[in-house]
Order: sequence, then structure tokens, then C-alpha cells
Amino acid sequence: MKYHHKILKIHKEITVGEFIINKHGVFYRDLRDEVEERILVCSPLLVTGITRNKDGNDWGKLLVFADPEGHEKQYHMASSKGQNVVISDLVHRGLVLSSHSRSRHLLAQYLRSTPSDKMMLSSSMPGWVKNSFVLPYGSFGPDEVVYSGDPNTGFGTQGNWKANVGKLCSGNSRLVFAASVAFAAPLMRVVGIEGGGFHLKGDSSKGKTTALQVAASVCGKVATSPGEDSYLLNWKSTANSFEEVAQSHNDCLMVIDEIGQADPKTVGDICYMLANGQGKARMGHGKRSWRVMFITSGEISLAEPMAKAGEKAMIGQEVRLLEIATDCTENGLFENIHSSKTAAEFSNRLKAATANHFGTPLQRFLEHLASNTDAVETKCRAYMDSFLKAVLPQNATGVVPRAALRFALVAAAGELATKLKLTGWKKGEAFRAAKKCFASWMEHRKTFDPVVMAVDRVQRFILENTAKFEIVGGDVRLNGSKFGYQKKDRFLILPNVFRDFVCAGADPESVADALEHAGFLNTSGPNRKKKQERIQGQLGYFYSVPSSIMKAE
Repeated sequence: MKYHHKILKIHKEITVGEFIINKHGVFYRDLRDEVEERILVCSPLLVTGITRNKDGNDWGKLLVFADPEGHEKQYHMASSKGQNVVISDLVHRGLVLSSHSRSRHLLAQYLRSTPSDKMMLSSSMPGWVKNSFVLPYGSFGPDEVVYSGDPNTGFGTQGNWKANVGKLCSGNSRLVFAASVAFAAPLMRVVGIEGGGFHLKGDSSKGKTTALQVAASVCGKVATSPGEDSYLLNWKSTANSFEEVAQSHNDCLMVIDEIGQADPKTVGDICYMLANGQGKARMGHGKRSWRVMFITSGEISLAEPMAKAGEKAMIGQEVRLLEIATDCTENGLFENIHSSKTAAEFSNRLKAATANHFGTPLQRFLEHLASNTDAVETKCRAYMDSFLKAVLPQNATGVVPRAALRFALVAAAGELATKLKLTGWKKGEAFRAAKKCFASWMEHRKTFDPVVMAVDRVQRFILENTAKFEIVGGDVRLNGSKFGYQKKDRFLILPNVFRDFVCAGADPESVADALEHAGFLNTSGPNRKKKQERIQGQLGYFYSVPSSIMKAE
């Protein structure tokens, strides 16, 4: 990681025009009366580089100083910022101004006039910049990149996450999965996968928020009291600034608690927008863009708040926010409470741990990723291929392959982090956790995917009415009292039966379209859903469904 300036070791005075910098501070050389007078301006402060973004805009300077406790700080001074704002920011972060009446004016002059031979890239968003990855506290990779965005996003590092948080996740599929999502986010660009989210849904006090705190702690601080910067967000406080917040989490994980607090009228559109990575066009401004992985939680599904507002959750929105049930056991999502007496005690242990141990796994993961991107990509794709072979049903269509790809990335990310000894999990645990979560989503899919619903509708109808399908083979004539006929490789459903019984409460054309899309309807050609079949010499039209539908998952 870059940004090692060693400002506290200024052994020799540095002269920059009319200013002198030494270990005691920045001084102005006043020569007006032909006798040099040194005026103390502020505590030690250096200009260490000239910055601009990858497009050649957003010019500025990187400043480095120490606060009164001796902690080194850095500050990106955008050239477009007013001098009063810059000075206030610096003082807020711990720069000490002298009591001289001209100190503010002289500091502004020093900042404007001081050059640097070092040119540096800057970025107002975290994430990939060329071949390096930047966060508010540093950059990783071949190029030193200065972060010029909002520093108050909760990113940071402290403690030993692996020993105090990671090991407690072991044996808990939803906790392992939630943490793995954080590792997956920086890999999206590496393997060329679009953004998207996961939603942990279940009853109250069953561990959902704890799982989100675990996910957030991979990246940064989880606030324990109001007013603190926190990596864990909530739908209510973020309602009016989702585009800005998404940009401040670019190429990283967004963690948003309690979907029940979201505005029912906009929650579907927000999920769509976050996954698509592009905001609305605004007068005089281009569209904001980003790439994020996000994870949410709530006692309700995405469709429920939308229904209250008279909106219907579209399949595109559902697939951008993949729902995972958290009611796994009597302890909610906790499958292993690691010698705790109760699930509540275990949850409190995890919450305390995430408040004090955070950020280090992401930091170390990025150090490896940015230095070994090609090798990581190869290994990641191998893990993903293995996962997809293990979970994808044969002839999977529609949204399933697309959703499975996101689960596969999470599985691969968790295994890569484990291989780097960052998690405290055993080999294969992230893979198995993602597999369980994918199975949960596949169950939820039956409630919204028209293809799955159509296939399930026909499967159930045939199972419940097998006796009413006459097996073709004897002297059989069409009989309206039957539901249809069964040949060796297909079921032939009478049109009126398909309309009145199979599709009861649904549109027959839509059901037929879904069956055809899934490959479970033999047709006579485009827009001809019924197929002509001969039964013992007599022709008739039927909905012809392959017998293989009974094995469909």
C-alpha cells in the first residue's frame, strides 16, 4: 500500500520561495524591513505531489501533516476548492494554526504557491484506477493514486479480524457468505461481471443485522454510537443520496440494513439503479456511474414494500437483488454459536468483535489482488467454473445462469481469501456456503419467475391428475371427459383443460409462452402454441408438453 511519507522526520530545513519548513512548523520569511523575521504559520505541512484524475481533470495537491498527537494525516486539496474551506478542513483534521493575525492568509499563500515535481493520479471514487486500487486511506498496485473524494465513508483498519470475527463465522453459511460478498466486490472488474445485490430475508432478531455487520467489518468500521462514520448504512438515512453513496463505494461492497425503511415507491428503482451502475441525467451534469456489489436485509421481500405502493416487482428487479432466507434453524441464521449459551449471546459477541476488528482482510486482499491481478483472475475463473458445474441445473435458462454467476463470484472470492489465510475458515467452506445460499434463492425464485411458475404449475397439475391422462396404445378415441393423453415422451393436454384447469387464475398465453421459453412446449411453429397430434387415426389439437418437464428443477 502506498502513502508512506514519514513527515515527522524532517531533519533539515526546506526552503520553498518565501517559506521555510522544519520539524517545528511552516514559517514565512518576512523581509520587508531588510531584516528577516520568521512568522510561524502552522504546524509542519508538506505539499508532496500535484494531482489530476485519469481524464486530466480535477487538478489539486496532496498535503501531508501531523496532528497534535503525532498521527500522520493526508489531505487532497482540490484546486477548485475555496481557501477558507481548505483551511477549515485542515484545522478540523488536526493542523495547528499559529496565533499570528496573518496565519490564515499566509497559509493560503503557501498552499497556492508551493510546487512539487511529483505528478500523481487522483480519484474521487474508491476502486480501480488503471491497474491500481484506491481507498480513502491508501492505494494498492503499481501506481500511487490519491483519493480525492469524501473520506467519511467508514473505510479503515483496526485489530485482528480473522481471529476475532472470521473464526466465529465458520460453520454459519450466511455469515461466511456475507463476508465473502465483501471480497467479491473488487473482483467484478477483474472477471467482467456486472454489479448486483443480495437480500437476507427473515424474521426479526434472527441475526440478519449481525450478518450485515460482519460483511461491513471486512471493509471498515461499524459505528457503535450516533454520529460516528460507519460502513453499515440503512435505507432511511441514505434515501436521498443513493447515487453519491454508490459512487463512494465504487468497486466495493455497499451494506444497507432494513429494507422495510425504504420508500415503497422507489425501492425497486433504486435496486435496479445500483445494479446497473448508472444514475439519472441532471441538467448541466453527466450521469453518475459506479460498479457495486450490495447486500441488504429485512423481514420482508423486495416485492412487499413495492406492492404497498401499487407497484409490481419486475423479474429484472428481483434478479438484481437475489433473496436468501435466513430462517435456517431455531436460532435464525446462526447454525453454530461457538460455545455461546444462546444465539443472542453469540450475536452480541460478533457485534462487539466487529466494532473493534475491521478492515484488515480487505486491505490485505487488495494488496495481493492489485499485485497479482492476472493470476487471481485465472484462479477466480477456475473456482467459478467449478461452482457453476456443481449448482446449475441441466439446460438452465432465463435468470438462473445470470444469478448463479453472481453466487459463483462470491464463492470464488471467499475461497481466494481463505487461501490467502485472511478468514479463519477451512478450504471449501465459502464454496459450500454459497451453494446453500444459491439453493435458498432457487426456492424463492418459484415465487416470481414466470418460467419457473409455469413449469411448476404444469408439474403439479400432471402429478395430481395422472389418472386422467389416458395412455395411448389401444383403441382410443378423443374423449372430452379426460384431461388429455400420455404418449411415450409427451403429455397432450386438451386446450379447454389447459385454459380452465392448468392456467386457472393465470393467462394461458403467458403460461404457454413461459413453457416454450423453457423448452417444455412442443409447438407447430412461431405463434402456434397448440400442436396437431394423431390419436389412433383421429387428428386433434393439444398443448404438447415433453415428459422431461417432470424432471425439471
